[in-house]
Amino acid sequence: TIAAVRIEAVKLEGGRPNTFTVLKIDEVVELVRSEEFTWLDIDISKTSEPVLRELLVSKLDFHPATVTDCFQVTPYHQAKMEEEQGYRFITFLYYEQAGREEFTVRELNIYVADTYVITVHRHPLGGLLPAMKAIPKYVSEYQQSAVLFVHHALSRITDGFSSVLQSVQQVCDELEVSTLAPRRQREFSLNPFKRSDQLTEMRRIPRARQAIVMLRKTLLAELGIINNLIG
Repeated sequence: TIAAVRIEAVKLEGGRPNTFTVLKIDEVVELVRSEEFTWLDIDISKTSEPVLRELLVSKLDFHPATVTDCFQVTPYHQAKMEEEQGYRFITFLYYEQAGREEFTVRELNIYVADTYVITVHRHPLGGLLPAMKAIPKYVSEYQQSAVLFVHHALSRITDGFSSVLQSVQQVCDELEVSTLAPRRQREFSLNPFKRSDQLTEMRRIPRARQAIVMLRKTLLAELGIINNLIG
């Protein structure tokens, strides 16, 4: 058994999704080898790398480096897609809001082949998981079910960028108005304590702008990956 790993599976049987929890390695292997499309979601927040290697490398023959990537932060927080023998390995970024101008970078790693998709993540997906589980009908109506499902799942991630971008942009606009307006410039205080607060606000502006640039750059890269999948 691999009870330390939370695994959920959705298998399309007769065009209808059948959802269940998987605990045994042999059950996972059987689902992946099935001719009917299956999505397996693996939460590794409470497991170790050797446990996941037993499943993904020893039983499913995935490249060991991909398992390492599942446990390590992607360098420079960049989305990527790698072509492996018989499957693709994708790393996507998403963002959890942690305040009006603060957000946490998360990663979702994806194995995708002709008949299966396996998503692996180090943190709970929160609202993303039910959104991904709402599988559109067209996924079961075409032969490329796996690619169509990945397109659906990744689109849910990129949709989440809008609210984060809007929040950070609003903070940036408010900071610029409050610190750079002519009225505030004339009232710039010589009081060292008040002046420190004003300078702190001014320093937040480039940080907010940098965050916006990073979010937009990530979004463009991930939209490019989605388009390549379909193409």
